[in-house]
Order: sequence, then C-alpha cells, then structure tokens
Amino acid sequence: MTRKITVLFFGSFLIIMLILTFTSKQLHQSHLPKVEVICPEQVSFQKKNVLDEKKSIQIGLALPKDICSRKCLFIISVETVNGEERTIAREVQGLTLGLQDDTYYEVIEGIDFDSKVIKTELDQLRDGDEVLIGE
Repeated sequence: MTRKITVLFFGSFLIIMLILTFTSKQLHQSHLPKVEVICPEQVSFQKKNVLDEKKSIQIGLALPKDICSRKCLFIISVETVNGEERTIAREVQGLTLGLQDDTYYEVIEGIDFDSKVIKTELDQLRDGDEVLIGE
C-alpha cells in the first residue's frame, strides 16, 4: 500500500514538474508589463539665425513632444539574464533636447538613432524592469 502511494506521489510530482517546465516561459511573460515602442525619426527643423534673421533647415534626430514631456523616459535594452535574452527597460540619462516644431523635439544627446523608446506610459515602470514588447 505504501509503495503504491509513493509511486503515485512520485508520478504526480513528475507530471506537475513537466507541465511547469514547458509552461514557465508563458507564465513568466504573462506577468510582464506590455509596452509599445517607437524609434526616433529624422525630422527637418527650421533654424532662425538671430543676427541676420535668415532661416535655415537643420535635420536632426527627433522624438514626439508628448513622449519627451514625461518625467521619466525609457529605452529598451536587450540583456542576458540567467542565460536568456530579455528586454529590459532602462531609464534615459542625460537627455538633451534642442530645436522644436509643433510636434517634435530634436534630440541632441541621450538617445541613438537605433534606440527603441518606450511609448507606453506606465507609472510603475522602473529602471531595470523586464518588459514585453507588444505587437
């Protein structure tokens, strides 16, 4: 009788462990905050010379004003954690903005052209949090 209980317990344990092994990634991802990302754009800005009041065109890397007006701006960083690549939110440090138009700010420093900027505004997002990029 005790042998049957032991075999039954051990068999149940193995089945549960197999199920958890194959579904752990989906369980993990279902609890991650889902975010949308955008890439900075090349935008033409009109630059006015103060001395002779001539206007010139300057092309620069730009982000929408609504994203730049947030208290914290995050980009996606792909990092290896426990042997797996993960998408991590990293707070932008040293963001310097330049010229502006009706919808964009020029980015002078702090974000590269190939950066993926988190568009979704999440109050609970912190530097180093793992996120899931939405489709």
